[in-house]
Amino acid sequence: MAETEENQKAETKSTARTIREYAESLAIAFVLAMIIRHYVVEAFKIPTGSMEPTLMGDPAEGDKILVSKFMYDVSKPERWDVFVFKFPEDLEKNYIKRLVGLPGETLYIKHGDLYVDGHIARKPPKVQNGLWRLVFDERMAVSQYIVRELNEFAD
Repeated sequence: MAETEENQKAETKSTARTIREYAESLAIAFVLAMIIRHYVVEAFKIPTGSMEPTLMGDPAEGDKILVSKFMYDVSKPERWDVFVFKFPEDLEKNYIKRLVGLPGETLYIKHGDLYVDGHIARKPPKVQNGLWRLVFDERMAVSQYIVRELNEFAD
């Protein structure tokens, strides 16, 4: 009987130790997640369509992006980088925009084209390739034609 009581006490200590280990692990994970979210990276949802077609915006199902919070502590911003910032008149709103002008430049828009210091600004291929959308894929049309012809042949 004494042996049974000892086994029960050992099991109780083992269960308590397991619960304590889980609680400590969860607490550490939570603290690390808050530190990372506050200082390193944060997730944002694209609320509007102003960045389409690169980033699709929709309050319900818009794209989500991860934003580095220290990137510009180690490097300078470049034209066409995407930024997240607080709207000055409503600090609850986050704005997600593309950087088009750098300090000391003169910008103007004429007929939908962006001019920087009198020269038209073109997006680099890396950015431009993200804007292209496939409208018609000839390969799909050919494969659908072949399938249709085979179906007619089988009849």
